[in-house]
Amino acid sequence: MSDITWLASEGDAMSPSVLSQNYLLDFIDTLNLCNLRQYNSISNGFCRILDLVLSNIDVKVMECPDPLVTEDKYHKSICVQLVIPISSSLPVKPRKKFAYSRANYESISKDIAQIDWTDKLSHGDVDTATDTFYRLIYDLRNKHVPMRPSVKQCHPPWFNTALIKVLKEKYKHWKKYKTYGNNSDYHSFKILRDRAKKVEKDCYISYIRGIESSIAKNPKMFWSYMKDKRGSSSFPSCMSYAGVVSDSGQGISELFSKFFHSTFNNVVDTSDNDIDNHLDIPSVCDIASIDIDIAEIERLLKSLDLSKAAGPDDLPASFITNCATELSLPIAIIFRRSLNEGVVPRKWKSAFISPFHKAGPKDRVGNYRPISKLCLVAKVFERIVYRQLYNQLKTSFSPAQHGFLRGRSTVSNLILFNNFITEQMDSGNQVVAVYTDYSKAFDRIDHKLLIIKLRNVGVRGNLLKWFVSYVQNRSQAVVLNGFSSSWMSVPSGVPQGSLLGPIFIIFINDIESCFLNSEYLLFADDMKVFRVVNDAPDAMLLQDDLHSP
Repeated sequence: MSDITWLASEGDAMSPSVLSQNYLLDFIDTLNLCNLRQYNSISNGFCRILDLVLSNIDVKVMECPDPLVTEDKYHKSICVQLVIPISSSLPVKPRKKFAYSRANYESISKDIAQIDWTDKLSHGDVDTATDTFYRLIYDLRNKHVPMRPSVKQCHPPWFNTALIKVLKEKYKHWKKYKTYGNNSDYHSFKILRDRAKKVEKDCYISYIRGIESSIAKNPKMFWSYMKDKRGSSSFPSCMSYAGVVSDSGQGISELFSKFFHSTFNNVVDTSDNDIDNHLDIPSVCDIASIDIDIAEIERLLKSLDLSKAAGPDDLPASFITNCATELSLPIAIIFRRSLNEGVVPRKWKSAFISPFHKAGPKDRVGNYRPISKLCLVAKVFERIVYRQLYNQLKTSFSPAQHGFLRGRSTVSNLILFNNFITEQMDSGNQVVAVYTDYSKAFDRIDHKLLIIKLRNVGVRGNLLKWFVSYVQNRSQAVVLNGFSSSWMSVPSGVPQGSLLGPIFIIFINDIESCFLNSEYLLFADDMKVFRVVNDAPDAMLLQDDLHSP
């Protein structure tokens, strides 16, 4: 208490109760950060819980039936039973990789510039042109980019070359001493052991300080550290789904593929006749084409995030950015052909899926959610389409929507909600709010309805055909630790991780017709419905809106 009093007098603004509350909030934040839960529910004679049992795995707490010492009735003895799962991690499949950091990009760029792309990409349909583009690029990559075997990281991330060398020397002298019993070898071992401890301590301190100082500029470094601490980046060597158990990398990837595919809706494919015959409603714009500018493509290629992994086309950001000037011409040709023909290349409609653990036991496939990895060139294409489409449609979005829109965010959403509550409280009213969330929102969008709604807001001509091609015949495969599942079709939804994913908000843009008596606010698929409820009739009006079809 003396420390709290001293802090209160030092700040002249914080009372001991406020400080205690802050300490409690910090404690709760630490529990959440470390994924810990409290399992003890045994109370003492005053009906209070004195001991906390914190764990990140399920444990069982019970009263101790046979205490070793005389038990205090106000502080009972407890027994904690836990089962520590002993499971190894799924090994990484050994394979060779391209060493892009050692590539001769000057020669690659020179060879790309010498290709007559206008002639090479003018034959066949847009899929043929795309395949030709990748075949030529892969030939140059194979020629100028060396390969190396994948090396398993066997040291902590803070180890540097100097520390690893000292540890190897230490181990060498220890092995010699154990073999020959020479005191000089033991003396050298002691010197190297002390040096290794000092170097390791310095490396760790430098590593932690680097993470702390880079949180603002490079938060990925911090979250990589957290994932390493939590062990959330590894997969168990044995996993189960729907009663099927697998202990191989290929089998586990297939289980994930079946689970993620089960979330889709099996809907009938969109037909052009169904779209053309659908009743028109007045649209706010009319956009039938997208302008493709080579300079914009070059700028976007150069601005790719180098930390982004390659998609199914196996071209990483480092390769694309280093050859951006030369690649912009062939990519622009394919973009224009794609839009003019109203067809998205087949390769750009595939995605790699990485499972990400949400909560619960890690050996259950159902406790993971998917993260999509798309081709980076396709994402550049999507950015160009999205920018021009957004500029045309920005006035048509519902004023209640605050997700994926410029100038709006969770903050603007909460400010409006807070203002409403404050005004009603000042007037002596009470407010009831209902929070909803669409289940598997991005995965269950009906392609036919989405295209119809795009048409009704003003998308026309080849651009509408392009969107039909964009959502149809997509495929995905699960990849983890070098293993890959078979390809599965995607019958519904829009690809998560794509830059055109925000078109989802058009799908629910007309939801305002459901709320005749209540207010509502949206952030993507998260919605809160609220109104003043002072009596039973007010509550019935809110319920009527929730039941509205």
